[in-house]
Amino acid sequence: MPQIISSAIMNVPPPNMVIRSVHYGANTYELDRFTDEKMYRLFEVDVNGRAPPNNNTKMLARRNFSSYVEDLTNHTMIVNIHVQNENNQGTKAYPVNVPALAPGNNVV
Repeated sequence: MPQIISSAIMNVPPPNMVIRSVHYGANTYELDRFTDEKMYRLFEVDVNGRAPPNNNTKMLARRNFSSYVEDLTNHTMIVNIHVQNENNQGTKAYPVNVPALAPGNNVV
């Protein structure tokens, strides 16, 4: 199951150098037999419709927040990561579909 991390909309994004180092240092790590830690290439297109700065498709240096909606028909979760537009007027949503937990994998 994905862990969605976003920041408070009031936080100023870190410098681009920090974003680049985290982006390029993001490898897949196996924590246990049920859990892999990896970053997704979610931001293929920036809020302005162009490629993201420095081709950073895993992180955008912009203010953001997330919202969650449960899909009751198939017990999945739809998470939207809202990223602030360049002109600070409104946001663009990047959806992430979180599948339902499989029976027997509810290890805590």
